[in-house]
Amino acid sequence: MSKKPAKPAAKPAAKPAAKGSPLMDAVGTLVGQINKSSAAQAELEDWDRVMQFAVSDGAPFYVEFKAKKAAGPNAGTHSSPDITLEADTATFTGMLKGEIDATSAYMGGQLRIQGPLPDAIKFRTILEAVR
Repeated sequence: MSKKPAKPAAKPAAKPAAKGSPLMDAVGTLVGQINKSSAAQAELEDWDRVMQFAVSDGAPFYVEFKAKKAAGPNAGTHSSPDITLEADTATFTGMLKGEIDATSAYMGGQLRIQGPLPDAIKFRTILEAVR
Protein backbone atom coordinates (compact mmCIF):
# COMPACT_ATOMS: atom_id res chain seq x y z
CA MET A 1 0.00 0.00 0.00
CA SER A 2 1.29 3.34 -0.92
CA LYS A 3 0.54 6.31 1.19
CA LYS A 4 -1.04 9.33 -0.39
CA PRO A 5 0.78 12.55 0.33
CA ALA A 6 -0.94 14.52 3.05
CA LYS A 7 -3.03 17.42 1.86
CA PRO A 8 -1.74 20.75 2.95
CA ALA A 9 -3.79 22.22 5.74
CA ALA A 10 -6.46 24.54 4.46
CA LYS A 11 -5.89 28.19 5.23
CA PRO A 12 -8.47 29.58 7.57
CA ALA A 13 -11.00 31.77 5.82
CA ALA A 14 -10.26 35.45 6.16
CA LYS A 15 -12.46 37.13 8.70
CA PRO A 16 -14.67 39.83 7.26
CA ALA A 17 -13.86 43.32 8.39
CA ALA A 18 -15.65 44.10 11.59
CA LYS A 19 -18.63 46.31 11.07
CA GLY A 20 -18.96 49.23 13.39
CA SER A 21 -21.56 49.33 16.10
CA PRO A 22 -24.87 51.03 15.32
CA LEU A 23 -23.55 54.03 17.27
CA MET A 24 -20.34 54.14 15.21
CA ASP A 25 -22.42 53.82 12.04
CA ALA A 26 -24.58 56.75 13.16
CA VAL A 27 -21.47 58.82 13.88
CA GLY A 28 -20.12 57.86 10.45
CA THR A 29 -23.32 59.18 8.90
CA LEU A 30 -22.94 62.35 10.94
CA VAL A 31 -19.36 62.77 9.72
CA GLY A 32 -20.62 62.54 6.14
CA GLN A 33 -23.29 65.16 6.83
CA ILE A 34 -20.73 67.48 8.44
CA ASN A 35 -18.46 67.20 5.41
CA LYS A 36 -21.35 68.10 3.07
CA SER A 37 -22.72 70.99 5.16
CA SER A 38 -21.35 74.47 4.58
CA ALA A 39 -22.88 75.56 7.92
CA ALA A 40 -21.06 72.79 9.80
CA GLN A 41 -17.83 73.49 7.95
CA ALA A 42 -18.10 77.16 8.92
CA GLU A 43 -18.30 76.03 12.56
CA LEU A 44 -15.11 73.99 12.02
CA GLU A 45 -13.12 77.03 10.92
CA ASP A 46 -9.84 76.96 12.89
CA TRP A 47 -11.13 74.09 15.06
CA ASP A 48 -8.68 71.19 14.91
CA ARG A 49 -9.60 68.67 17.58
CA VAL A 50 -9.70 64.97 18.36
CA MET A 51 -12.92 63.96 20.10
CA GLN A 52 -12.87 60.63 21.94
CA PHE A 53 -16.13 58.80 22.59
CA ALA A 54 -15.84 56.57 25.65
CA VAL A 55 -18.90 54.34 25.37
CA SER A 56 -19.57 52.80 28.79
CA ASP A 57 -21.47 49.85 27.32
CA GLY A 58 -19.59 49.55 24.03
CA ALA A 59 -16.31 50.01 22.23
CA PRO A 60 -14.49 53.37 22.26
CA PHE A 61 -13.92 55.38 19.09
CA TYR A 62 -12.84 58.85 18.08
CA VAL A 63 -13.45 61.48 15.43
CA GLU A 64 -10.88 63.95 14.15
CA PHE A 65 -11.81 67.47 13.09
CA LYS A 66 -9.25 69.28 10.96
CA ALA A 67 -9.20 71.77 8.11
CA LYS A 68 -13.00 72.21 8.18
CA LYS A 69 -13.54 68.45 7.78
CA ALA A 70 -14.40 65.55 10.02
CA ALA A 71 -12.76 62.11 9.75
CA GLY A 72 -13.86 58.90 11.37
CA PRO A 73 -15.12 57.32 13.39
CA ASN A 74 -11.93 55.46 14.13
CA ALA A 75 -12.18 52.42 16.40
CA GLY A 76 -10.17 52.47 19.59
CA THR A 77 -8.70 55.04 21.89
CA HIS A 78 -6.69 57.99 20.57
CA SER A 79 -3.35 58.55 22.31
CA SER A 80 -4.04 62.22 23.06
CA PRO A 81 -7.63 63.35 22.48
CA ASP A 82 -8.47 67.00 23.06
CA ILE A 83 -11.81 66.12 24.63
CA THR A 84 -13.44 62.91 25.82
CA LEU A 85 -17.18 62.42 26.00
CA GLU A 86 -18.29 59.50 28.14
CA ALA A 87 -21.83 58.11 28.11
CA ASP A 88 -23.73 54.94 27.34
CA THR A 89 -24.93 54.03 23.86
CA ALA A 90 -28.51 55.17 24.49
CA THR A 91 -27.38 58.62 25.63
CA PHE A 92 -25.02 59.13 22.68
CA THR A 93 -27.64 57.88 20.23
CA GLY A 94 -30.30 60.15 21.73
CA MET A 95 -28.00 63.14 21.51
CA LEU A 96 -27.17 62.42 17.86
CA LYS A 97 -30.87 62.13 17.00
CA GLY A 98 -31.74 65.30 18.90
CA GLU A 99 -33.92 63.33 21.34
CA ILE A 100 -31.66 64.02 24.34
CA ASP A 101 -30.37 67.50 25.13
CA ALA A 102 -26.62 67.31 25.71
CA THR A 103 -26.71 70.00 28.41
CA SER A 104 -29.40 68.13 30.32
CA ALA A 105 -27.48 64.87 29.95
CA TYR A 106 -24.34 66.56 31.29
CA MET A 107 -26.16 68.21 34.20
CA GLY A 108 -27.92 64.92 35.01
CA GLY A 109 -24.68 62.93 35.04
CA GLN A 110 -25.52 60.83 31.95
CA LEU A 111 -22.75 62.56 29.98
CA ARG A 112 -19.30 63.14 31.40
CA ILE A 113 -16.83 65.47 29.74
CA GLN A 114 -13.05 65.48 30.12
CA GLY A 115 -11.43 68.45 28.50
CA PRO A 116 -12.49 71.98 27.65
CA LEU A 117 -16.23 72.51 28.03
CA PRO A 118 -16.25 75.03 25.13
CA ASP A 119 -15.18 72.16 22.82
CA ALA A 120 -18.19 70.11 23.92
CA ILE A 121 -20.44 73.10 23.29
CA LYS A 122 -18.85 73.55 19.86
CA PHE A 123 -19.62 69.90 19.03
CA ARG A 124 -23.27 70.47 20.00
CA THR A 125 -23.33 73.52 17.70
CA ILE A 126 -21.93 71.38 14.85
CA LEU A 127 -24.63 68.75 15.48
CA GLU A 128 -27.30 71.42 15.31
CA ALA A 129 -25.86 72.72 12.03
CA VAL A 130 -26.52 69.38 10.28
CA ARG A 131 -30.01 68.70 11.69
